[in-house]
Amino acid sequence: MAAGRNPKIYVFDVDGTLTPPCQSMSSEMQSALRKILSENTCAIITGSDYEKTRLQIPHDILMGFRHVYCCCGNTLYEKGTKIRSNTFIPSVLLRQLLNNTLSTSTYSLRTGNHIERRDGMLNFSVVGRNASEEQREAYNKWDKSHMERYSLTQDIRRLFPNLDAAVGGRISIDIYPRGNDKGQAIKDLKRIYPQRSIVFFGDSIRIGGNDYSAVRQLKGFDNALGVADDKDCLNYLKKMFDL
Repeated sequence: MAAGRNPKIYVFDVDGTLTPPCQSMSSEMQSALRKILSENTCAIITGSDYEKTRLQIPHDILMGFRHVYCCCGNTLYEKGTKIRSNTFIPSVLLRQLLNNTLSTSTYSLRTGNHIERRDGMLNFSVVGRNASEEQREAYNKWDKSHMERYSLTQDIRRLFPNLDAAVGGRISIDIYPRGNDKGQAIKDLKRIYPQRSIVFFGDSIRIGGNDYSAVRQLKGFDNALGVADDKDCLNYLKKMFDL
């Protein structure tokens, strides 16, 4: 089937879906995507910025995606060119809340780079984005029982009605103006391709995860595939595209 002739648009999260979190794409996934991208229209929606995404995905594969939405859809790239981006200036009160969380969290380790500004959003992590893989895994395991990140997203929504927040990846949360989430990318794709259906792949598609806003724009889970990790996603792709 020639590229673009398939009536479906395939849209992917990156961390935990196409790649291990904050790591490079596996060779197996690369081989699968080169075949899929040659015959289908595909896009990605990631919470990371474009520079981090470039480190995870080989150049030819990244260029094979028709649309690359970074920073939870707040920046759009096409063939390496920035098409548009949103801005977000966090308030003093929001920064105070995040700094207070850093001071009072019962998780003791701090590695640095806790509040990261990205186009149209903030990314916040108690353990810090400088954490090693082992430190990230340790925090994630702790957070699953203590629900620190989920509780903080609830506090942000309650205290700042104009903002939204969602759990992202293994160690952080994403914060943005309400509506400036991954759902905006799905709305954009619907505008560009009004006659075509969208299939979304993500590892955080349930309520509270940063992929849920994309699923919400699809009006349910029928067109969304929740994956456990990049290996699970690869297994789906092999079956779906007969690879």
